[in-house]
Amino acid sequence: MDGDVIPIKLSSYYGIRKQTYHNAYAGITQAIWEYYTAPKVRYHLSIFDLGLPFDVNGVTINSSGVILRKVLVEWAELRISNYRTYFVLHQDADHNVQQSFNFLKDWDVTALQSLVMTLKKKLDEATT
Repeated sequence: MDGDVIPIKLSSYYGIRKQTYHNAYAGITQAIWEYYTAPKVRYHLSIFDLGLPFDVNGVTINSSGVILRKVLVEWAELRISNYRTYFVLHQDADHNVQQSFNFLKDWDVTALQSLVMTLKKKLDEATT
C-alpha cells in the first residue's frame, strides 16, 4: 500500500446526501491535515529554525529565500498567489521567475504552501 494513491469519489445526484458527503469530505481532509500534513510542516519549520536548507516539491527553502527553477528568490522579493486549484510562487520584480503547484496533481503541495506562507509571514514580521 506504500506509495498508492486512493481516489475518493463523493457524488451527489440531485443533491441527495449532499450534506453527508460534504461532512465526510471535511472529515477526511481534516484527518489528512492533522495526521500527515501538519506534522510534516512542523518538522520542516524546526529544520528551518536550525538554519538548515530543505527541499519540498523541488523547491529548496533556506534562510536566504527559496530556489525556484535554479534561481534564488529572496524572502523580501517572494510573492505567493493563491487560486482555487493551484498556487504560484514568484519573484516580485520578474514574474518570469515563477513556479506553480497544482493541488490535485502535485504531492505535498498543501504542506509547501503552508510552509512558505508561515515562513514569509514570520520573516516579514521580523523585519518590520
